[in-house]
Amino acid sequence: MSGFTARFGRMKAAGIIAGFSVAAIVATALPGVALTNASWTNNQWDNASLGVLNCSAPNSFKTQGSGTFLQANVLPVPPASIADVKGEDVTNPATGGATPTPANFSPAGSTKLDDFTYANPLDVTALGALDADLGNLLQLPLSTTVGVYNQYGQAHDNGTSAGAAGAVNNSGAIALTGVTPPASLPGAASLDLTTLLTSVLGPLGNGVGHLANADVGFGAVSSSATLDACNAAFAKTLVGNLVRSYNIASLNADINSPLVAATVTTATTTVNGLQGTVNGLVGPTGSVLGSVTGALDSVLGLLHSALGVNGNVTIGATVDTTTLLVDLTGPIHDTNNIVSINLGTGDVTVDIAKLLGGVNGRNANTQLLVDAAAATTLTNAVTQAVNSLITTVTADVNALLDAIKLTVNITVDTGVLGLGQLCVGATNAPLGDLVSGAVQLTSTPACTTGVSGLLSGVLTTLTSTFGATIGNALLTGLAPVTTGLISGLTTGLVNPLVANVAPILTALLGSGGVLGLVVNEQNAPQGPSGTIPSTFTSVQAGQYDVGAVGVQVPNALGAGNGINVDLARSSVGVNCPVGGNVAPCAAY
Repeated sequence: MSGFTARFGRMKAAGIIAGFSVAAIVATALPGVALTNASWTNNQWDNASLGVLNCSAPNSFKTQGSGTFLQANVLPVPPASIADVKGEDVTNPATGGATPTPANFSPAGSTKLDDFTYANPLDVTALGALDADLGNLLQLPLSTTVGVYNQYGQAHDNGTSAGAAGAVNNSGAIALTGVTPPASLPGAASLDLTTLLTSVLGPLGNGVGHLANADVGFGAVSSSATLDACNAAFAKTLVGNLVRSYNIASLNADINSPLVAATVTTATTTVNGLQGTVNGLVGPTGSVLGSVTGALDSVLGLLHSALGVNGNVTIGATVDTTTLLVDLTGPIHDTNNIVSINLGTGDVTVDIAKLLGGVNGRNANTQLLVDAAAATTLTNAVTQAVNSLITTVTADVNALLDAIKLTVNITVDTGVLGLGQLCVGATNAPLGDLVSGAVQLTSTPACTTGVSGLLSGVLTTLTSTFGATIGNALLTGLAPVTTGLISGLTTGLVNPLVANVAPILTALLGSGGVLGLVVNEQNAPQGPSGTIPSTFTSVQAGQYDVGAVGVQVPNALGAGNGINVDLARSSVGVNCPVGGNVAPCAAY
């Protein structure tokens, strides 16, 4: 068989030797490609072309590629009556160039990138009309600048085509997993589920069930599909020749509970009032002053009762609540950042992507479910977040108490007895140091005059013990306030959040929940796959679609009235060879 050469690649070339039968390449992966056998039995060379597939020849393939940012289906409303976001659908009939399909093309917003490629930025006006059709369940980014979300189609006559949608550029490239999109890129959509969630859960008592709203928000989403039909025909497989990708920048559930904000407001009110509370304790009628003057009378003993020696006590204090207030108003989160709680607003945000171990790189048609294991993980995350707040607040309270600055003056005057005058005090002394004895009251030389031996013992007692006496009296007076602050947070914040956040997410995304989320939607998947979404089951043979995420709300608009939404849906095919020994395919 010397002299025979067969090369199979993007360009077919074959020589035929006598007695050797050659079967034309069979494109089993593509529709409309019939098996063609050619054989020669005479012993002579034949260098004629077989004319089966020539991937470099012009006008050899009919191709199609499209991208649509959003497709919606409201049941049982006929699709034709729903406002549509016009995508980019590009076809090449192998007759001299690609064209956008008129039925799915908005000329005013489209950009011709080359003879085979078109891009059509998102039509914001259409989103507003679609919002109304969906009963405001789906909040779309109406403030999106035209061009931020793109819809892309490409159809070459050599068998290659591509489609892309969402956060994609004019080359059809999408953001890779883990790559943060530009800060200017808005979220793709927000689902307002308050009414649905309340109808399922009912009132939850004194917990997070006091909902102001609950929604699920998607960050930037994107998908792309490419198909090299000629290589697929030669290789008899789509593997490596059909590539479908998607990316979801973020996926969060947001729950707002006024109860959380009210609890924190109560706590901050208490903290803001600490200075006044302290002033009341150390003031002329306060319990601290009363304790100190009583102790002073005891120290003076006979000097007071028999000789009329009197003491005068003044105490002032300043409280710095800055750190405690900052920590009280949040936000707080667990160490894995699954849960974030804005204590000022009452917003509880759950990062669903982190909770479920990621939403990118999933098998085709993966439904995101908050199962029992995920619910336990979520409960643990909430527990960790709010308990860390209690730990922080407790430490802040202790630090605040220790750091209260006291200015103390005690004067003992014997008056006409001529026994002299003594004064002790401290200026801006930290409460914690007074209690521990690290700082003591000291004699004031300018005030202490002519102290007799009779008063020297009194002076020693005042300087060595009265700092701790004053400090402990103040701590005793503040104890109900500070312990009440912490116990109030535990009762009003920790307990309800831990008890209710996981059940809410389970009601949203658990098995049989009010919301179905499917990522990496595909028809005819090449790898492991879950149930193919109903919006993908009607795709014609030879067409291959991918959607970043599908949203299914079975009873969104009442019993039996559901909504299916596909975000960032891309499509390639049907791509069909034309001419030669193969049958024509789709008529476009």
